[in-house]
Amino acid sequence: MFPTSNRHRAALRTLALAGACAAVLAGCSVDEILQVDAPDILTTDELQGPGGIEAQVNGIVGAFNEQFDNYVRYSGLLTDEFIAAGTFPTRIEVDDRRIFTDNATVTAEVAEVMHRARLMADTSTVIFSSVLADPAFADVVDRLNEGIALGQFYGGYIRILLAELYCETPVANGPVQSSDELMQSAIDLLEQAETGAAAVGRADLVAAARVGQARALMWLGDYDGARSIASEGIPDGFEYLAEYSDNTPEQENEVYDLTWGRNGAVIRWTVGDGMEPSRHNERWPYYDEWVELGMIIPDANGKGIVDDPFSSAVDLTNLQMKYDAPDSAIVLASKAEADMILAEIAVRNEDFVTAN
Repeated sequence: MFPTSNRHRAALRTLALAGACAAVLAGCSVDEILQVDAPDILTTDELQGPGGIEAQVNGIVGAFNEQFDNYVRYSGLLTDEFIAAGTFPTRIEVDDRRIFTDNATVTAEVAEVMHRARLMADTSTVIFSSVLADPAFADVVDRLNEGIALGQFYGGYIRILLAELYCETPVANGPVQSSDELMQSAIDLLEQAETGAAAVGRADLVAAARVGQARALMWLGDYDGARSIASEGIPDGFEYLAEYSDNTPEQENEVYDLTWGRNGAVIRWTVGDGMEPSRHNERWPYYDEWVELGMIIPDANGKGIVDDPFSSAVDLTNLQMKYDAPDSAIVLASKAEADMILAEIAVRNEDFVTAN
């Protein structure tokens, strides 16, 4: 539900920066790196040695997915794809695009989870690389190499998302980086991920890494480079998904939870139909067309009005249907995005036949 990247996308210019995550140190224990705080569920011993590789790989993916639905919600709120349907002032600040630096909700729900996911990806890449030559890991070398490619891939994509949301942000113990610096770093990581994924036969990861590179190159204004990357190696119909589950609340897609009112909760995000003065009569540009296509259901049974201290302040009950279940996946990279990048480049070159 968010557009392909370009330099003119609205940015969260005043979002509070997350505290910089610590750099990876050779002397760090696995507990320190992964912050395992439930040893009765996943013990330190289970995370060490060859047997711990799978858990760490799953951790990379899980940490990314945990932050991605937050990214979709808040970037959508900022750009009027959603409007705030609750009374949380810190969320209304995002909707109004007047975010104060002490906005604790944005720090906790956006910045911190994004940096945790980046730290997980970066750290796991270092860990996996450091044991490749260790005889104890000889039987899991292929999985280690796949894990390295995944760490580079998700580390690259996190930097893309950070660059799109923030004018600048610290990374690990290094200096504050600008959006352009983050995008270049993302390209470097995604190039490495593409190479590593090809070596272990992960064609899906190769294609997704190429889409990410094209997205970052568009941001940097390298349209020839973006066209070259987006036009090859991405199969028709390709999609790379961030996947969710209804196994536990932590694994659910929060876009669904907070736009549908999961388990009787209040709807906190909704789709504007232009009829709410308190939200500046914001309206999704294709609202009527989406209603006709069944992608938005208006006036859906009065949902969103619940008698609690934070009951809905907006008398809107439009339900988005793109994410209509707690296990709805979110597309991270796709052939459709690559095609939109190629179309945008064609329009910039006034080649409207190709753009169509």
